[in-house]
Amino acid sequence: MSNNYVCETDFYTDWVNFLKEELSKWGCTIENNEDLEKVSFTYFNLRKRRLMPVVREVLISKEFVCPSQYLAGLELIKERIRRGEDLTPHLSRSVLTDPSYNDDLLNDWGIHHLHLGIVPDARDNRIVERTGPLLFARFDDNYAYLINVLNHGEWANIDFIRVLHNNWPTSIEHCRAENVSSIEPLGDIQAYRDAGEQTFIEIDGVVYLPIGGGYTQSRLSVEVIQYSDYFSAMIRELENRVNNNVSKLVADAQTQGLSLPEKLHIKLVVEKEKIYAEEQSSKFKWPIANLDW
Repeated sequence: MSNNYVCETDFYTDWVNFLKEELSKWGCTIENNEDLEKVSFTYFNLRKRRLMPVVREVLISKEFVCPSQYLAGLELIKERIRRGEDLTPHLSRSVLTDPSYNDDLLNDWGIHHLHLGIVPDARDNRIVERTGPLLFARFDDNYAYLINVLNHGEWANIDFIRVLHNNWPTSIEHCRAENVSSIEPLGDIQAYRDAGEQTFIEIDGVVYLPIGGGYTQSRLSVEVIQYSDYFSAMIRELENRVNNNVSKLVADAQTQGLSLPEKLHIKLVVEKEKIYAEEQSSKFKWPIANLDW
């Protein structure tokens, strides 16, 4: 078997094209000439904001009060959470119209706000009717922590953190600042956010780091950057692994009766949570990793 194979790869571009395809499934169109890293930021920003649809147990705070006229909307959301259904219809309209929008409340404190409508919105039937009062909640992989129903605009209400602290302290204990028990009183939290300045919150002698992961001076989520960088590094490592094992790929293809040219064009392909190196002339797929989101 010849070892004179020339391997042409550009896995990061392939990866970003996959992210573009995923964004298009969510109704987002990305320009072909868009910066690759920006596409990655946009994808992970929207993924964070959309809430991945998984089955979660609903937990309700002791302080929770919902006006009677919104109880039907609340029950609808709770049922959709329990079933692991897509909650996008209840989220901000900007989830559908502005995938790059930075949600300060989510990026800072990890809290989503959901509209309590039960019928389609008159201007956009992809979402429910907008409501003034909103459900504020925090989500993790297993639970939905329903904090309270409050008016639109309560984006910097420290009571959100107080409710999480009082009801589910273990769920946010990983965000406690070690060896810190007090901080100077804060001023206008939204003003800090607008300036891209990070804040800590003190509740009953416990100081919390940003529960939502925090944000940069540009107000982009730190978690979004971390996820983007992690997958960028992973994809480049997979590309190096394939380039260093071309002869093995060719041998595996030949065991299936395939003949590959000495000049190989290999693309990264993602299918059903698995990542493959696909040789383009033969369409031979070589499994190289699982996609662990």
